[in-house]
Order: sequence, then structure tokens, then C-alpha cells
Amino acid sequence: MLPCTNLKQSKQLLELGINPSTADWRLQVHKIGENIEIVPKFSFTNGFYMARPGEFPSWSLNSLLALLSELTTSHFEFFMIISDGNYHVGYKFVGETEPIIEKVREDVYEALIELIEFLTSIGKLV
Repeated sequence: MLPCTNLKQSKQLLELGINPSTADWRLQVHKIGENIEIVPKFSFTNGFYMARPGEFPSWSLNSLLALLSELTTSHFEFFMIISDGNYHVGYKFVGETEPIIEKVREDVYEALIELIEFLTSIGKLV
């Protein structure tokens, strides 16, 4: 597993309107003959992505969690639980056990992106 979103996931986040300046990794894309090589690199530009030719922004788990934690309030909280090899991510009201929204996936990035997709669709993110 990459330390950050893969190319498909990064493109999804960009399509959802996530600001590329919130990315803390970059994916260098090199075409070698018929093959494409994708190399993840940490962005040393103060932790923020800076566009360079042949690169895509990429988000670490930490940067995605930072985006989602912005929605945490005194009444509304983010959760992430690992159970039976699956990641459970979502939001619930403080003090409640039942989630308002929950996404469950084996890949933590897929779960978080689905949650971000839901939140952008209802206008709560971006």
C-alpha cells in the first residue's frame, strides 16, 4: 500500500473539488515506453503540494483526516474504527453510538474518499 492516495484516488479527490494545496505528497508520473511508472514523493514545500509538470497531488492518511476533522464540532464528531480487517469511518452526534453516516472498506483511503464524496454531495465539505 502506498503511503498516500494512488493516482485514481487522487484524481477522484480533485474531481470532488478538494484543494490540491491540502495534499502533502505528490505522485511523479513517468511514461517509459508503453509502461507508466508512478513514484510517490513527500512534498517538502512546507507540507503543501506545489504543481510541477508530470506530477499529481496526493494525500496521506493524516492530510485526509485533517480535512475531515474540520467538520468536528461540539455536537458532531468524526470516528475511525478498525474491525475485522475493515476500516469504519463516519460521523456521529457526540454522546450517541449510532453513526449519522458510516463507510466500511478494507482500504482506508477508499473509505475516506467515499465519506468525502458524500460530504461534498450534501455541501458540507469543499
